[in-house]
Amino acid sequence: MNDRLEALRKRLRRPERKTINWQFWIGSPTAWLALVVSSATAFYTFFYYSDQLSLVMKPWLVLVSSTKLQIEGPQPLIFVNSGTRPIALLSVGIDVTLKQLGCYGHHIPLEFDEFVLKPFDTTVKVVSFKGKNVNGWYDLEARVGCDFRGDEIISLQFEIVSADSPVFLKHIEAPQIVGISQGNGYSDFGPANNLEKRVPQYLIKRNRFWTEVGAD
Repeated sequence: MNDRLEALRKRLRRPERKTINWQFWIGSPTAWLALVVSSATAFYTFFYYSDQLSLVMKPWLVLVSSTKLQIEGPQPLIFVNSGTRPIALLSVGIDVTLKQLGCYGHHIPLEFDEFVLKPFDTTVKVVSFKGKNVNGWYDLEARVGCDFRGDEIISLQFEIVSADSPVFLKHIEAPQIVGISQGNGYSDFGPANNLEKRVPQYLIKRNRFWTEVGAD
């Protein structure tokens, strides 16, 4: 009789609720934070990279007559590596582009010692002209039928190499102050052309996922 009564009581009782150990399933916040930090560190160390090299320079003074173009030197160039990998610069030169149809431009080599710029580092390099120059100026003679007019484009050509990429060329148009020959002297010194070029300009800007600024 007692056994039957006890069995009936068990049937009438509500089943005991099982408590869930949420800490077992979720874990401690410290452990989750450590997992996120270690994952992010591994991502930026072994997978992600960025190559970002920028240049800052002052305006170049250019004196122009119909038969001669003179460029002032030497000039300081400021390089800033804001990327995560070292970048090497092998050479620098000047390209003078003429706007007249059928007229070829000129290339002027510069004295420049190649170097490697470490990540998050900045350096200043002074470039000067090779050979044909007087007191730091470079005299460029016009070709027959291709006189200088004062609207020439002066740009710097850089030879660059970074990790996992071949050597490539990059041109940057230089800010310049142009003086045009008139009579016994030079006049028409206007404000620096391409003043927006005085802000940092990227020679290379890319990461593992896309390239914003690359080779020409």
